[in-house]
Amino acid sequence: MAGHNPQDLRPLLDAFKARHPACDPHIRSIDFGDPFATLRNGEIDIAPIWPPVNEPVITGGEAMSPVHLHAARCMTRSDTAYGPIHDAPLARWALIWRAAAETDLVRALAHTAGNITISLP
Repeated sequence: MAGHNPQDLRPLLDAFKARHPACDPHIRSIDFGDPFATLRNGEIDIAPIWPPVNEPVITGGEAMSPVHLHAARCMTRSDTAYGPIHDAPLARWALIWRAAAETDLVRALAHTAGNITISLP
């Protein structure tokens, strides 16, 4: 699994590990400029990506995540102030994977993502 916000994915990975203790998922960073490259070449099995995904060999599901909240924590700058936008919708992210490499564990992780709530402070 790859992503730029691994601490926000911890509840998903913990829930998945509880259901599949023999599986040991690893988090890797992906290139924001081409987030599909590591999926295409098989370096990773699954990635959390902001939709839309317009890649013919990529498939996936969708989940909700308070992505905008993690920006204030992960992208702190002394010259930037973050304020809450209370009426903004949550940003969506999707777990994606190569359709040809879909496995029972990939489907199980996607199922787990669809059944947990990830909340940020």
